[in-house]
Amino acid sequence: MQAQYDAIVIGTGFGGAVSACRLSQAGLKVGVLERGRRYPLGGFPRHWNDPLDGWLWSTKQGLFDVRPFEQMMVVQSAGYGGGSLICANVHLRAIPSVFASGWPANYSREVLDPYYDLVAYMLDIAPINTSPLGVPPKATLMQQAATALGRQSVAYDRGGGRAQRRGRDSQSQARSQLDCSRARGGKTSG
Repeated sequence: MQAQYDAIVIGTGFGGAVSACRLSQAGLKVGVLERGRRYPLGGFPRHWNDPLDGWLWSTKQGLFDVRPFEQMMVVQSAGYGGGSLICANVHLRAIPSVFASGWPANYSREVLDPYYDLVAYMLDIAPINTSPLGVPPKATLMQQAATALGRQSVAYDRGGGRAQRRGRDSQSQARSQLDCSRARGGKTSG
């Protein structure tokens, strides 16, 4: 740790990671604080039958921090990666027909593709079949459910390699991607 930072970001979830990246791109020295733990390969909680086996924050700093309030209960993630841990690290691109109605006229899949590409590049998206642990059973069940509903087009793609950069990469966007990849590697200061 350094003695002084220009900015402190709390949390390594979606908001924290992007905030740290953008502040670093602006030339600020950024410190990122995360209360949750990192999960090594194979160390993520897997046994649903035992909530004390890595699932609850109240037990060994588990993944889910459950906070009861008067009229609601909040479940939040607590780990290196924040909410991305809870949403199962899924990066789905909306199919073009999603934008057919109810969206402003200038929103379309084609317009959003460069942003999808940037997210995929920054997060080093890879198809789940490249996981050393294999395809999770829940992913197979989700594929079967999507097929049964006639919604194969919204299911994930098991093929291919790492996400490719494509679209309208200007020199500044490429530099931005490179800077953000530093943040992805844990180096958030410029």
